[in-house]
Amino acid sequence: MDADHDRGSDCVGLQDAHAHAAQLLEAQARLRDLTLDFVKPFALKAAILLQIPDIIATAAGPDGSLSLQQIVDQLPSHTVQSDYLYRILRFLVASKVFDEVLVEAASGEKEKRFRLTPVSKLLLKDSPICFAPMVLLQTDQVCQAPWHHLHEVVLGGGQAFTKAHGKDIWELENENPAFNLVVNNAMVAASRISMRQIVQQYDGFQSLKSLVDVGGGLGEAISQIVAAYPHIHGIIYDLPHVIAIAPVIPGVEHIGGSMFESIPSADAILLKNVMHDWDDDHCMKVLLNCHKVLPDDGKLIVADIVLNPISNDKAGLTGLIADMVMIAHSNGGKERREDEWQNLLNGAGFTIKRILELQPGPGSVIEACKS
Repeated sequence: MDADHDRGSDCVGLQDAHAHAAQLLEAQARLRDLTLDFVKPFALKAAILLQIPDIIATAAGPDGSLSLQQIVDQLPSHTVQSDYLYRILRFLVASKVFDEVLVEAASGEKEKRFRLTPVSKLLLKDSPICFAPMVLLQTDQVCQAPWHHLHEVVLGGGQAFTKAHGKDIWELENENPAFNLVVNNAMVAASRISMRQIVQQYDGFQSLKSLVDVGGGLGEAISQIVAAYPHIHGIIYDLPHVIAIAPVIPGVEHIGGSMFESIPSADAILLKNVMHDWDDDHCMKVLLNCHKVLPDDGKLIVADIVLNPISNDKAGLTGLIADMVMIAHSNGGKERREDEWQNLLNGAGFTIKRILELQPGPGSVIEACKS
């Protein structure tokens, strides 16, 4: 009995050791993935700056594919390092950004060629929905630098962006035209994508006669709304240096100013991806200004993320990633849970009428009225 007991104990101990070793290997692999995930956006950036998606789209034959040499021939340099380019493309094929296929060449031999996927089609500069400007923003050196200061804001407070650059993102945009262009291009692209969802899925614009888009940037959001609802008089309201470069849009008025000081009057106010950039105190100033100018039957429309931190789906994780971006880039901003939105809006005299979760997530539309 004792010998059998010892053998049983040895087996259990061996199983525990194997289980522990497997867990350790899995943890190591996960940490490698986490550590090197930064490679993907920078490989994407290289492909965008080299215009690889556009080269394949415009120069490919009927089968939609190009060989490595055909891509090289389209690049504006006589010193292209083909091996580096192939290795970048090979990595992006593994990441499902491009396809690599075997095609019979004129010589009769099989050669490797590259084709676009649904992912790389969203990087085409002339695509109605183009993610490229957002990739270029998040991989810009200006936006990368604050990530090195996350631990400092935990220990001592402040803003990661200001610690990296000596000023907040809005001040730097105002002083740096090149960075301001990168930001504006990204915001236009992001707005173009999200507004398609909002216009298609949210029916709250129908009864409006006028709408002011606070922080409306170059007018992508309001232009889509006015195009879908031509009876609406649209207003873009943003900082003067943004309004100065905003294009003319039929049916849309441009007004420069600060949302912390005042907001133009309209039947409804749209706050799209504005509130998450600011802490509760700054948001309260904006909301109180909204409350002051909205008519009693007016409508406040907040398009932002309603965070669900316990969600395990892709939208939930995307919301948490967006919240990390707020730590790195914003003025104390954050993505908020439903109860946080409720407290914030109630504190400014608003009542939430409904929350529409956009599909696919993680965005939502919060519709509120005066209490």
